[in-house]
Amino acid sequence: MMLEKDEDLTERLSDADPLIRWVVVQAVGRKRVPAEAQLIGLLSDSHGRVREAARLALVQVAGGTDFGPSPNATPVQRSQAIQAWRAWLALQNTAATDPGSPGNN
Repeated sequence: MMLEKDEDLTERLSDADPLIRWVVVQAVGRKRVPAEAQLIGLLSDSHGRVREAARLALVQVAGGTDFGPSPNATPVQRSQAIQAWRAWLALQNTAATDPGSPGNN
């Protein structure tokens, strides 16, 4: 699968085929496509390999920060990890739009 545009990749993150989602998630992580919200959503995917690929892609995009979930996480642990990733994303979005934030000086 050779998708060149970031938009093509992000559209395929919601593909009905879990194999397609898994491959696309890996490409998004390698290319560091700004699709953090979609990747966070995939942490609750019905297929474990897609969930794990989404976590690893988020870790790549986040420069090594890892809020989980682990591959054998319970539904509660997955929910907690998703909340942590959403909080992280909110902070990133705030830093990107606030010229006075520490990362923008």
